[in-house]
Amino acid sequence: MEIGTQLGILALYRCRSSVPSISSAVGGVLEDWKVRLDGQDLAEMRGCAPPGYAMNRQVAHGVQGALLDSSVAVVGASSLFSSKRSVKFSSADSAIEFCVTWGKVSVRDGFGEVLARKDVSAWHMDRVDMRVFGAIALVEVAGLGAMLRNPVLSAF
Repeated sequence: MEIGTQLGILALYRCRSSVPSISSAVGGVLEDWKVRLDGQDLAEMRGCAPPGYAMNRQVAHGVQGALLDSSVAVVGASSLFSSKRSVKFSSADSAIEFCVTWGKVSVRDGFGEVLARKDVSAWHMDRVDMRVFGAIALVEVAGLGAMLRNPVLSAF
């Protein structure tokens, strides 16, 4: 039995590269990222992505558009989330975690190329491991078998 909302296309876009970051000793750049679900913007994120390093800025929890530190901004709309669907940015392992109840997940890069695709069963959370090396996002989808209880967008 299918319950809750259905997840469509979750897309991760690299919008643009900004000026070189003075906060990075290895010459990284500030990059803008956008997350969309079925064409609707879920979040925008700016972070330093120095070559050879994952994007894992230290930021605090936030939702509804907050400048979390000097280089990472998360803009979210709580109306896009239900108790059975949420998105989480994490610096611990540079991952985007999202919870769905039923559907298919398709992750695309900024050029529209599919990086990962997976069928998702009810009450199943997946992890998108986003390791950023300059302008390249390597995305790996692996099941976690759990769900986020709170309908919030968080970054830390």
